[in-house]
Amino acid sequence: MKQYERELERFLHMYVKSRSILLREDPHTHASRIFELFSLLFFPSTEVNFLEGLKGKALYNLWSIVMSNTLGSVDKSKDTISDSLQVVTKYRNKMNYSGKTESGQIMHDLIQRFYNLPSGPNRKIAEELLFLDLARVINEFDYERIIQKNDMITTLSEYMECGAVAADLRIFLDIDIAIYPYNLNLYTIGEIRKAYRLFNLAFLLSSDIAAFEREFFVEESCNAVILYGQERGVLPRNVFRTERGYKERLYERVTPSLIDDIEDKGREYLNKSVECLEKIREVDMSGIRRGFTSLFEDYLEQRTSSPPAT
Repeated sequence: MKQYERELERFLHMYVKSRSILLREDPHTHASRIFELFSLLFFPSTEVNFLEGLKGKALYNLWSIVMSNTLGSVDKSKDTISDSLQVVTKYRNKMNYSGKTESGQIMHDLIQRFYNLPSGPNRKIAEELLFLDLARVINEFDYERIIQKNDMITTLSEYMECGAVAADLRIFLDIDIAIYPYNLNLYTIGEIRKAYRLFNLAFLLSSDIAAFEREFFVEESCNAVILYGQERGVLPRNVFRTERGYKERLYERVTPSLIDDIEDKGREYLNKSVECLEKIREVDMSGIRRGFTSLFEDYLEQRTSSPPAT
């Protein structure tokens, strides 16, 4: 598998350089991290399909990083969201539009790479689902922009329904379905998508636990733990406008039990997603099941127990 990681690193290095994209980490570190996280999330396939599919998934992950980085600027994020959506809309209507923003250009390259993937018998339905999922994810980023601009107007239930996950894994699934070399029953595709939807919820909660300290003290951004605490009445609605010492006391005395509850809820979604995959007989989903569990646990291990130094 090491040769695939090296090839992914070369691909990302050349792509980032050609597009003049600034990453917070070097391409080697970035490639190693996403390879470790996502290499298990593949259908059984040929080596060529694995590598080409991995490159497509890496582009989607890169697009989501760029989108996340623009959310701090309301005006810029609105432009990048609109541009990415325009790329998807144009392509959906058989018109080529390369994008005017960095995110739009990456979205263009992602869709183009999808079209250039080795084609399997499920390609047509995979293409339909890809455009559906891309449009939904773009709207999820727009939702994030709205709630950041309007001081956390959301509720936990709406956040769970609409909040953008760092990388919605249904896009990964669309790529796998497109290159899978055997015909799949539509019912099977639907059940696998159900499992991925449930895991996305688990992934959202585990990643919010991992990011909680940063989002609570530094970024002051929406997080499932914060919304849950506000709905229970143990965190103030204006928590981001309170003084540092008070926030530290909340972090030490109140939020640990909230995080435990969010972790329990995440495990419920994880278990349901794994149960869905266990019922599928048409495709060997054992690797995906291990990947789901590994991703969930990896993010939980990043949980911290003390506030950051000032």
